[in-house]
Amino acid sequence: MERDNAELERTNQEMLKRIEKVKGSRSQREVIVRDKLKYTLPNETQFVLPDGSKSDTPAPATPPGVK
Repeated sequence: MERDNAELERTNQEMLKRIEKVKGSRSQREVIVRDKLKYTLPNETQFVLPDGSKSDTPAPATPPGVK
């Protein structure tokens, strides 16, 4: 139980550090908003790609039939 408490305390401290970093940095806040909320600026195009974790095989370096 003490080990769990120590781990939770470390996690809390890391989160508090991240919060302070984000509070002081407009660019950090923008990165989070753009990532989590999928926010784009006017005249930007956002591309959503499928999650690559579904396939265990890497894509070929060149398309088949191209030499």
